[in-house]
Amino acid sequence: MMRVVVPVLVGIAAVTLSASVALASETFWVTKLMVYCGKISGSPMDTAQRFGARPGASDHYDAQFDAQKPPEPYQFKGQPPQCYVYLYWYRKEWGKSLVFTADYRSAIVAGQTKVWQDLRFKSTVNGTKVISWALGANAATVPPAGYTFTIYHEGTTPNPTGGTPVDMRTSGVLSFAYAAGQVHYWHVAVTAK
Repeated sequence: MMRVVVPVLVGIAAVTLSASVALASETFWVTKLMVYCGKISGSPMDTAQRFGARPGASDHYDAQFDAQKPPEPYQFKGQPPQCYVYLYWYRKEWGKSLVFTADYRSAIVAGQTKVWQDLRFKSTVNGTKVISWALGANAATVPPAGYTFTIYHEGTTPNPTGGTPVDMRTSGVLSFAYAAGQVHYWHVAVTAK
């Protein structure tokens, strides 16, 4: 937190106002991930994914930070399938649940890279999908400028050390072809300079 002091003249007397302004730092930043059908804001959409750093978080499951994701919509037998898209962090090792909407870690020190593995996407809808991101859920949670962000599209076969890289600072969106029922795999690497 940074304290901002603003002098204000009221009549003849000067009054000092102060306010606490939260600023993003190495220990607190957020990146938001969204997926859409066809185009940005296309429907259906899933805009709930988050990852980043939080004070007090570890690089493992933290009940106070790492949020479970509601299950994908149930498909009733004999009914037409519901149209949905579903983006989630798969965390088999966390035990409590397999799917999460938020994965927060401890701060990244200079020269270190942390990788958020096993981001998965599936849908009941054929056609082009768009994954996009916002570095910072709001102005107070923008990651430090010296960090690099790379998202890797692994395709339909898990490839946690490969995939097609995209620099998340120079591009905010990536389109990909999709056939209903497929699972697409991703991972994100963040390096502190």
